[in-house]
This record gives sequence, C-alpha cells and structure tokens, in this order.
Amino acid sequence: MLARIRIAFLGAGILLVLIFSMIGYYSTRRLKGRLGSMNDAFREIGTGNLAATIPVDQRGDELDQLSRHSNAMIGRLASLVSAHRDISDHTAHELRTPLMHLDNRLITAIGQSKDPLHSETLGRARQDIRDIIQMLDSLLDIASSRAQKGDRSGLSPCDVSEIATEMAELFAESAEDLGISFGTDIAPGVQMMANPAHIQRILSNLLDNALKYTPKGGVVELALRPGPVIVVRDNGPGIPENMREKIFQRFVRVDASGAKGHGLGLALSQALAERNGLVITCRDAEPGALFEIRPEGSG
Repeated sequence: MLARIRIAFLGAGILLVLIFSMIGYYSTRRLKGRLGSMNDAFREIGTGNLAATIPVDQRGDELDQLSRHSNAMIGRLASLVSAHRDISDHTAHELRTPLMHLDNRLITAIGQSKDPLHSETLGRARQDIRDIIQMLDSLLDIASSRAQKGDRSGLSPCDVSEIATEMAELFAESAEDLGISFGTDIAPGVQMMANPAHIQRILSNLLDNALKYTPKGGVVELALRPGPVIVVRDNGPGIPENMREKIFQRFVRVDASGAKGHGLGLALSQALAERNGLVITCRDAEPGALFEIRPEGSG
C-alpha cells in the first residue's frame, strides 16, 4: 500500500509539475507577446509617428495601466508638437508681410540715396531681409506639403525623365564652372503621378547640395531608372552615419560652422517628396553621399 501511495503521489507531483509548467509557459508567452507589442509601438513612435498607440488588453493589470498612461503621455506630446508647429508656421506667415513691406521701403531708400556707402549698407540689409523671407517661404512650403500628404488631388501624370534631363542640363553648366565632372544615366519614358514643380525643386535642392559639398575635380552623378528611382551621388566628404536621418529635419545642417543657409533644403525636399508619394533616403557612397528617391513602401 505504501508503494501504491508513493506512486500516486509521484504521479500527482509529475502531473502538477506539468500543469504548472504549461501555465508558466503560456503565461510567459502571453507576457512576451504583450511586451513585444508595446516595444513595436514605442519603436514606431520613436521614428516620429506620434499617431501610433500602445495596445491595451483590458485585463486591468499593471501592464494595462502602463499602456494607458503611456498613451496619455504620447497624446499630450503629439498635441505639444502640433502646437509648436502651428505656432512656427503661423509666425512665419505673419512675419512675411511686414518683411516684404520693409524690403520695399529699403528699395525706395536705395533709389533716393546718393551716398554709395549708405546704399551698400542698405543693400546688405535688404539681402538679409530677403534671406529671412526665403526661410519663411520654405517653412510655409514644408507645412503646406505635410498637411497635404496623402492627398492625390493636384497631382498629374508627368514625365520624370524629361524633368531630370532639364535639371541635368541646367546643373551641368554650374558643375563645369566649378571644375566638377557631372554625369547622368537617365532612363527614357519614366512617368509617375506627381506635381512637376515639386520634382524639379527636389532635384534642384539635391543637386545644389551635391555641387556645394563636392570639391573641385570631384564627380556628381544623376541617375534615373523606372520605379521611379532617382539617385544623386557625389564623391565629396559624405555625411556621418548619425546624421543621415537628422538632416531631413528643419534647421539641421551637417556643417553648421561655415555653411550658408538655414538647414531647410533637405527638410523641404523630404516634405515635397512625401506629398508626391515618395521618400528620400541618404546612404554612404564610399566616398561621398548618395541620396535616393523612390516610392514609399517600395523598399
């Protein structure tokens, strides 16, 4: 009888161990899945998508409370970011008109001035004002493009090959003056639904940057293949790896010490690209920098 009791207790013990092991396995797997969903949401939010939310399982436990508090914090952060952008965009719009009036007054003052030194000083002041107006225009264009992201109205079939060819002819002369070799590889007949003026401005900004940072004797290349996939490549100093995503933010420059401008060119290019269903990425060209434009979600 003792042997039977021992066997019964042993069997019950093994059964209990198996039951608790299965419960622990499924509990751990469920917890791991919930934590994985939270990490995925935080990763998406970290890329700048403040519309993402952390899933709540409605279990009423500590993880649900953490998810709710995190979602409330993210919503508050999104509101603050939106308010900051609205304030900056509204300020840019309100400042532009008085600056234009001031520029007109300076033109009148320069015309009436008979002192060359005085006229030169007024001319420099007018140039500073025009630089500020250009910065404000870029900010307004960025805001407008982001607000229209996903809106297909206003887009029409355009020949990207023709646009790329025109921009190549325009910048080939500038490259020759700078002593830079300019090469092209443009596939014919590449078309897409887009705003042609936006594509021109994107290419203009990228090619202008490439020529600006490529030393004399260097090489700049413009390539286009079906997709469309547009590549602007140079063999200049390149862009550090930790800056290849930041440079598409407003007021960010790789070399802020001596470069001219306000750090808005690439931010505007990315906003215009997104308006037309495209995305711009930056990679190392070994040496130099490579900017690639391709449809969103295409890889």
